[in-house]
Amino acid sequence: NLEEADLFVYSGAGMEHWADDVLASLETKRLVSAEASAGLTLRPGHSHDEEEHEGAEEHAEEEEHDRGQFDPHVWLSPVNAKKEMENIKNAYVKADPDNKDYYEDNYKTYAVRFDELDQEYKDTLSALPGKSIVVSHEAFGYLCDTYGLTQMGIAGLSPDTEPDPARMAEIIDFVKTNHVKVIFFEELVSPKVAETIAAETGARTRVLNPLEGLSDEELKNGADYFTVMEDNLKQLKRRLNKNRNRSTEDGCRCSERTGFFLWKYPDIKEHQFYHPRGPVCGPAGAKRGRKKHPVKAHAGGTSVKWTKGQN
Repeated sequence: NLEEADLFVYSGAGMEHWADDVLASLETKRLVSAEASAGLTLRPGHSHDEEEHEGAEEHAEEEEHDRGQFDPHVWLSPVNAKKEMENIKNAYVKADPDNKDYYEDNYKTYAVRFDELDQEYKDTLSALPGKSIVVSHEAFGYLCDTYGLTQMGIAGLSPDTEPDPARMAEIIDFVKTNHVKVIFFEELVSPKVAETIAAETGARTRVLNPLEGLSDEELKNGADYFTVMEDNLKQLKRRLNKNRNRSTEDGCRCSERTGFFLWKYPDIKEHQFYHPRGPVCGPAGAKRGRKKHPVKAHAGGTSVKWTKGQN
């Protein structure tokens, strides 16, 4: 029990909404407590959770407001996670000063790994054309802020809420407008809503782990923060490399994942080509394509659709 403990570590930022009350109720004076997120710049909580709970009892709304004041998912940015580790290390040193060198050495070892992970995320994500992700709930705000991405959450900060029809329509429009090809969900939450949106938009579903809990099998296989974050980066790299829509000077808009080509001219409103192996823009396209762009040749294949425009 906490009265007999030497050290109590909690994430903070509203994740453990009960922590302050519990700590205030303790009689022990020797317990060292550490809020891992102390000193970090916190993102404000999102309004979706509050909107979806309109009409609830007043005390429930107040509790939700207190819990949703900040986004608690600070650890999903490796930069933040390193700072959390430092806060935890300092608490261990305070609680057990005789072993200070041991804690300091461990911190230095893992600080290097956090720096390497951060650099890997920077190098990988900065080079990708896609910058928008759709996720089951808005857990990835700190990661997105750190690496220049934009997230659209199906639910708000809580994974247990479901979007209303207006929110669903907003997400579907976002997916189509930003050419998002993958809807991310998490293993510990039902993928039902993500699958519905994917079906409406032609997208696929894949797992992006918010590290809110690991399964027994994952723990058995040695999963930890670094392995999960590396897997997340692989998923982002694969999917964001496909979420792109390039424009050329002559107005061609190519979606490389589907192999469809769309462009507009005075006499041709929309001209689509399909090629099973994806598009090839430029001179090489003339070798495959049966039709030619007025300026550049594009991959053709056998499926061709013309829509005549009005002058």
